[in-house]
Amino acid sequence: SSKDNREKFFKGTSFEELVSLYKQTYAGFLDRIHLMPHAKEVLASLRKKGLKIALITNSHDYMLPRILKGLGLFSFFDHIESFREGIEPKPHPMMLNNALRRLGIDKEEAVFIGDTKVDAEAGRRAGIFTLCLGFPCDRKIDKLEDILPIVDEKGQRGP
Repeated sequence: SSKDNREKFFKGTSFEELVSLYKQTYAGFLDRIHLMPHAKEVLASLRKKGLKIALITNSHDYMLPRILKGLGLFSFFDHIESFREGIEPKPHPMMLNNALRRLGIDKEEAVFIGDTKVDAEAGRRAGIFTLCLGFPCDRKIDKLEDILPIVDEKGQRGP
């Protein structure tokens, strides 16, 4: 997370100074951000099922709308929870709990999907069923499309 990076690599740098540094340099790398295969199709399928979708990321909130709009993803999300001052980054469960509250969803009804061990730990700490792309957690998936039958299965069983 940016909080960890600041403590490790930018000691003595204020949060505001770090944000300014990121803003100056990060924008130059936006063209290197690419979607995982089938990301839009999976999001569209989840949306079609009438599910509420949140994005929970340790990325800074000031760049996220630009990234998501550039990738054509912004409209898929009902809520976006990102790192900003006063918010604990994952693996702390704060962002997941904030998203659940904003969407009016109980943790027993939710499925959290992550692609890092930090995500797996955040899901565990929040008590949310977690799917992990490429490594074991509550349930491992190998590709994004694997999400769809699992979400269907969980919905059929109920909370």
